[in-house]
Amino acid sequence: MSAQKNPPWIKKQTFAKGFEVRQARQRHDIGDFKMEPTGYYILIRLLLESKQIGLAVCNKSHEILEEFRGRTAKDIYGAIFEFEEKNNLSWFTSKEHIAYIGKELAKAQRAMEKDEGYIQE
Repeated sequence: MSAQKNPPWIKKQTFAKGFEVRQARQRHDIGDFKMEPTGYYILIRLLLESKQIGLAVCNKSHEILEEFRGRTAKDIYGAIFEFEEKNNLSWFTSKEHIAYIGKELAKAQRAMEKDEGYIQE
């Protein structure tokens, strides 16, 4: 039996000079919440009849600008990225808000797959 060779894209990592392990502080969903600087926000819902997730993008005036629908989180955030790029938009600029959107889409996808309810945080 021969040893399995790793694909060429797998490299042996080393530690950089000054490398440290940094412990993240526990964050509070409400207390650490920061509004997206652009003022845009999202609303997510499950569309049970079509087995899709719907994500609406809203502005500061609470108008729904667009709704993106798809079966997976990746489908939806990919559609948002493409739409923003095609239309020269920057709805979401905060890394924390972008991470929140990804987390909520993943949570909605799991709920849809398990046929469970979903409530956006």
